Parts: sequence; C-alpha cells; structure tokens
Amino acid sequence: MNLRKVSIIILMIIMICILLFVRGKIIENKFLLDKINGLDSMIFEAEDSIN
Repeated sequence: MNLRKVSIIILMIIMICILLFVRGKIIENKFLLDKINGLDSMIFEAEDSIN
C-alpha cells in the first residue's frame, strides 16, 4: 500500500515535469515563430523602401 502511494506520487511528478517541458517548448517555438515573422516583415519593409 505504502509503496503503491509512493510510486503514484513519483509518476505524477514525472507527468507534471513532462507537461511543463512540453509547454515550455511550445512557448519557445511560438516565440521563435514571432521572431521569424518579425524578420520577414522587416525584410518586406526594406524592399518597399528600395522600390
């Protein structure tokens, strides 16, 4: 019984860590996408000013 409770707690901690890691990766990817979109818009503005 006691060992079962401990194993369930460990599993919950591992799942929470995985969820936080995945969430962090998604936020990081969104931030990178925003940066790429910002660079694209800067390039377009530069092309417009040249023309």
